[in-house]
Amino acid sequence: MESVCYDFKFSESGSDEAFREEQQAYADTYGPEALHERLRAVDPASADRLHPNDVRRVIRALEIYHVTGERQSEQLEAQGRKESPYELCIVGLTMDRALLYKRIEERIDIMMRQGLLEEVRGLMERGYDEAVVSMQALGYKEIVGHLQGHYSLEEAVELLKRDTRRFAKRQLSWFRHMKDIAWVDVSNLAEFATHLDKIRGIISAKLTLDR
Repeated sequence: MESVCYDFKFSESGSDEAFREEQQAYADTYGPEALHERLRAVDPASADRLHPNDVRRVIRALEIYHVTGERQSEQLEAQGRKESPYELCIVGLTMDRALLYKRIEERIDIMMRQGLLEEVRGLMERGYDEAVVSMQALGYKEIVGHLQGHYSLEEAVELLKRDTRRFAKRQLSWFRHMKDIAWVDVSNLAEFATHLDKIRGIISAKLTLDR
């Protein structure tokens, strides 16, 4: 998103295929969380931004540090100080953190009732396992662990709720640093029309100012 809005020019950081393969092997052996801790040791800001299951991007951040000696987060921060060449109108929706977490947990309960367990079981029966990137996504990874006998279904659901809350927190932290976002608090869901009017007002004001 920022690369589009702020016309980022990504530096040629170089690559090291052997290093990437070594990190992938480490993740396969010890798990994505262990690889993520490697990133946290050298680039805490990137570790905060990237989910442990996003192994490909975690490896890329490690590779940048390995090849250049520079942290990926510092490169992105330098880019983030640029002004956008465009007239931006970005609206972000936010709500009370406790309410957000409650809605996340309710949504996961609905997903379970609608057949998430059966969906993942069916994929595994067709040969898709944890080695497939898409099976490392939120919702799949936790259920895969249960179906492989690592923990109970109840524990899988609690892990999914925890991981999704953490993911939402990282997303909010990431978007909060974007200076051009106009935030609208939608905590009171009963006031949908009011929220919509506010968003329309933000867009209308931006269009008027840009004329």
